[in-house]
Amino acid sequence: MATASASSPHTTSPTFHPFMRLPPELRLKVYEYHLILPTHKLCVCRVGKQGGAFWFKRDGTTVNGPSFNRVTSLLCVSQIVCEEAMPIYYRFHEFDLSHDWSPSTLYDFLASIGPERRKHVREISFKY
Repeated sequence: MATASASSPHTTSPTFHPFMRLPPELRLKVYEYHLILPTHKLCVCRVGKQGGAFWFKRDGTTVNGPSFNRVTSLLCVSQIVCEEAMPIYYRFHEFDLSHDWSPSTLYDFLASIGPERRKHVREISFKY
């Protein structure tokens, strides 16, 4: 058994990532638990007057702060995790465009998330 030298400033140890060894069904349950916000409703608003970017609000409260970033940061862990988890995020939330409704907002929002994410969206609401 090798040990690190006391004079060595950096010790190397093998990394072990057992999460991806879990069965896919169990990983999906973990993603659901982590990604699905309690209200399931995200209010979509445009960033800036001409911006193509969007941010989300929950019940009038901005959710693109630290707690929201904690939720969505899971999608940045790896490409595999993103491919597995992204459908859950879009499938289980309602995207409410009522606060910033216009046909162009709907079009821009759907265009900004792209075809891969768009195919998982199940619920969009707005007041016309």
